[in-house]
Amino acid sequence: MRTLSLKRWSGAPLAAAAAFLCSLVGAAVSRDPGFNRWDNFEYFSILYWKIHSLWLAGQVPWWNQHQFLGEPLLANAQSAAFYPPHTVAVALLRAFGGGPGDLAACVALLHIPWMAAGWHLLLESLGVRRVLALAGAVSLACCGYFAVLGMVWMHMLPAYAWLPWVLLGVWTALEHGVTLGRSALIAAGLACAAAAGHPQQTVYIWLHVLAFAAAAAWTGWSAGRRGRLARLALALALAGGASLLLLLAPLRMLAETARPHGLSPEDVLVHAALPRSFVGMILPLFRVANGFIANDTSIFLFAGGWVVPALLAAAALFVRVKEARWRRLALGWAGMGAFFTLLSLGPWGVLYPLTLGIPVWRDFRWPHKLLPHVVACWVVLAALSLERLLRHAETLTREERIAASALPCGLACLGLAFLGSPLLASPGGVLSFLGGLACLGLTAWCHRPRPQAVWTAAVLAGAVGTVALAHDLPLKGYAESYGGAPAWVAMIDRAYRVLPVSSEHLDSRTRRLRPFARYHAATLDGYLSATGHSPGLLPRWYMASLGADASGVLEQGRLDRLVGTRFLDQLGVRYLVADKRDLRNLVTLGLKGLKRLYDGADAAVFENPRALPRLFFATAVGAYSPASFEAQLLRPSDGRRPALLDGWILPAASLPQAVATSFLSPEERSLEAKVFAPKGGILVMSQTWYPGWKAWADGRPLRVRRANETLCAVEVPAGAKRVVFRYGL
Repeated sequence: MRTLSLKRWSGAPLAAAAAFLCSLVGAAVSRDPGFNRWDNFEYFSILYWKIHSLWLAGQVPWWNQHQFLGEPLLANAQSAAFYPPHTVAVALLRAFGGGPGDLAACVALLHIPWMAAGWHLLLESLGVRRVLALAGAVSLACCGYFAVLGMVWMHMLPAYAWLPWVLLGVWTALEHGVTLGRSALIAAGLACAAAAGHPQQTVYIWLHVLAFAAAAAWTGWSAGRRGRLARLALALALAGGASLLLLLAPLRMLAETARPHGLSPEDVLVHAALPRSFVGMILPLFRVANGFIANDTSIFLFAGGWVVPALLAAAALFVRVKEARWRRLALGWAGMGAFFTLLSLGPWGVLYPLTLGIPVWRDFRWPHKLLPHVVACWVVLAALSLERLLRHAETLTREERIAASALPCGLACLGLAFLGSPLLASPGGVLSFLGGLACLGLTAWCHRPRPQAVWTAAVLAGAVGTVALAHDLPLKGYAESYGGAPAWVAMIDRAYRVLPVSSEHLDSRTRRLRPFARYHAATLDGYLSATGHSPGLLPRWYMASLGADASGVLEQGRLDRLVGTRFLDQLGVRYLVADKRDLRNLVTLGLKGLKRLYDGADAAVFENPRALPRLFFATAVGAYSPASFEAQLLRPSDGRRPALLDGWILPAASLPQAVATSFLSPEERSLEAKVFAPKGGILVMSQTWYPGWKAWADGRPLRVRRANETLCAVEVPAGAKRVVFRYGL
């Protein structure tokens, strides 16, 4: 196997540039380009922009006022607050006049070349020649899974862009010795993958790295490698420590969320890859259910039409080529590919259901998120096999080459004939079809110079087509842009919260959300619902108290119990938005006597005048229990404001009258109140209780208690004039 000389490094920029251009051209030729879709629009783009703008301003992003009742940003792994490339992306966009709507595209275009360069270097270090390494790198960086889900989850590409670099560090450490530079590469790669914004991906990447380390050690096991393996284990342990530091706070926050409790094992397993979706390894165009995205398409498993013919060649080569080292290497990658394939299949693959009892792992969702590892293993194995095919051109006869070309081409044509294609008529569909078919037919013949040149062009054309198809896929999009919210938003008082009470509705023709449905990301006005949230971090109290489903949408029949209650008043919900087609909720809100503030074509907005401000004094105090919560807070609003405190041991009692006038600080992690409390009282803050809140009355520290299941409260001493709540240091 090869060392990474300066000459070898020169191929990485070419791979990076090729992947970058394929992504740009693919977006350009698509009919509906856009990276800012679904969760990116709702949550990630505006959140990342806010966080990293604060870093650039020299401020620490402690708290987010606009998610439910607020959330601790540094404890939220999906906030990617400690990921420096996002700070670079925000700085670049600010310098060139961009905004949060451009952030997803900028992040993708920064990480796609980095990913391609890493895969190119890894493949070359495994002994793959430059043209094949280029094909493998571009195919992986522009594969269907990343092309589609990078538009939905902004953390996808950043996390997996570091995987090939970590594998490169592991391989070179075992091959040539563990050095400080290689240890630093492994540690930095794993830490960056953890910081990129998703604990589940971090664990999966760690699993891949450990599996690869075991396979690589077995590939060339010798007495000399024992010492290297021990030093590599130490380097991985140190890297694990760095990653764990980034995950401890998110794991603490996970315990406060509905993620471990909101879904049953059946709900998790149903979001697995379907076995029939693997026909997408041949072409990305088939109309076939995939098991995790509503759009019936095979694009997610596609990483180049050359992969399947190369894997077919691998089977023949394994029997005929007697190079023990190559056979072990191929077996190692094949074993990893089979392992991750079985896991990604969920209930169909047997393995994933067996893991649901493992702590932390059981809190994860969607087995299909293992597909990047599946694709990576099969592409690397295909590149290794094709390299051996080129070195031993005489291994396959002419008849076998014809069969290796005709079989996948025939399967592709039969698949299109019987399954159909939803996207074949688009520019991306044409490019994918022509590039994929050329790869299917020429892979077995690319030992010759001319077919190899055409084959390389076909690989690049197929990558462009895959990216274009991803943009054309009718994913959930939005009719409004940032700052493009409707007229009623100008009527609301930002000191209060908004509660959408209707599920989202898609326009069946355009696949665009009707404008009423999502305003949080566009306006940052403090929604208290599924609007603009990440469902995995849904607070447990939200589901239990408001009667929401696992995605944050209010269950039918629960609205009648909540509207007009003391609890909703204490949460500061002054505005409720209902879809005009949601007759049941419209009638409920009308019967509750709420004022109709706005009546548009799509939505009606109702006003709750009894909503309390962010800071208010309680009129009664008692100990919290589920029964007392039900009895005291879900009662009709009557002007009483009970505070049920955790750890309160005194009898329930009424409190003296007191008044608070609150102010939100510009940095949004502190609230201040001018108070008039001659006899003291219990001051409640309508923000999520979480470790890290501190409070002072006229400069004297106060104990922050948990109140009413989810809020914060302090005992204000008699005669206090000013109370300050502050989160963080």
